[in-house]
Amino acid sequence: MESKQGEPGWHAPEWLKKEWHSDFCPCIDLCREMQEKALSRRLTDERAQEVGGKISRLFELQREIDGHSKEGWRRMRKELFPLWQEIVDYWREHGYGEVTFEENGEMGIKDIDGSVMLPAEYEDAHFCFDSRWMSPYRDEVVVKKHGQWGVVDKNGDVLLPFEYDNVYHIPESMDYYVVEKEEKQGLINLFGKAEFNPVPVNMDTLYYVQGWDLVLFTRDGKWGWWWYEPDDSNIYDNYSEPRYDQIYVQRDEYRSHDDEDDDFIIARKGNQLYWILYWTIK
Repeated sequence: MESKQGEPGWHAPEWLKKEWHSDFCPCIDLCREMQEKALSRRLTDERAQEVGGKISRLFELQREIDGHSKEGWRRMRKELFPLWQEIVDYWREHGYGEVTFEENGEMGIKDIDGSVMLPAEYEDAHFCFDSRWMSPYRDEVVVKKHGQWGVVDKNGDVLLPFEYDNVYHIPESMDYYVVEKEEKQGLINLFGKAEFNPVPVNMDTLYYVQGWDLVLFTRDGKWGWWWYEPDDSNIYDNYSEPRYDQIYVQRDEYRSHDDEDDDFIIARKGNQLYWILYWTIK
């Protein structure tokens, strides 16, 4: 859904300059920044044991609590969620787990308790702390083999073939990976281990707008957008080929999070502004 307004010789109005922005961090830059931060902050053995105990308690609570009952929901809010946040804050303050090791020039992956999760048979790994899954890594691991990047699970089974120049998991997202091949970028979803491409691997640059679950992209100087949509809804047009000159997203301090409000992004084409209805929890 889109509506428009504009006039000849259009210039950005003051309200648009103040409340909306069009400067976004490229997905790959964001992923590299997160990885460098994670690799620079390592837990000592004592710290790892302490956070490991917190994680064990979290898993116990998850098994105990029935999230479908009213009492279960109360316990989740009172015990589970605060412990979850406590672990996230702990990691961010004290560092992250030592999850990689080397043998004979090859790299392997360790579990949080120090046991080997993946044997040392990879050339490299992209490690990025991801608090959503309460672990310094996910069930899937981005690794390099034969000079190309792909994704494997904890059993070493290949989920995404080793055929990309770069692969990064988008921090705090569900199952989305930005991939790069022959200087073009795209988005791949491995949800449920099934692979599909929400954004084709033919874009110049991808941008992830944190807090919106929104991906923007450019090709030949034009902008497009994509956001997650529940598979069974089909209510919103959640993908646009690059055809706009600029896209604006409302700054967090001006954005309403009221369930009664719809969210919008604004796209500019020439001297026209288009209000694009964004997926809402309403």
